[in-house]
Amino acid sequence: ATMLPAPSSTRLVTIIAHVDHGKTTLADNLIESNGIISERLAGQLRYLDSDAEEQRRGITMRASAIGLRHSYLPTAAAAAAAGKSKNGNDSNKNIGGKNLNNKSISTKNKNNNATEKEDMVIHLIDSPGHVDFSAEVTSSLLLCDSA
Repeated sequence: ATMLPAPSSTRLVTIIAHVDHGKTTLADNLIESNGIISERLAGQLRYLDSDAEEQRRGITMRASAIGLRHSYLPTAAAAAAAGKSKNGNDSNKNIGGKNLNNKSISTKNKNNNATEKEDMVIHLIDSPGHVDFSAEVTSSLLLCDSA
């Protein structure tokens, strides 16, 4: 196994919004979904605000990044899985992308080929919202994958 995933399996995502619109809270909740921090601390810890001044003032002053794991079903498989769940025929309990039965999720696409879940690494960048730190936001946007 390699330390770095293939470029096709990585995404660079920047969270941007005006000040006090929940960017860091969203980042904390995504970090919590990876099991890095507890659910109780998500939204309060401000995990990516590592500078003492950021913690003291309660605002993000410097953009910070973290790599998060994400598993998903490829597009055709995701549609098939959604159809199975609606009919109640899916024996795998899947909530928030987590399989509660610890079974491998597998479906068949149009060509009747089995499709397995794929893993991605999402490099998440939490950017400041205050206008005084707009250079940090610009840098973050230049780094991210464009839509």
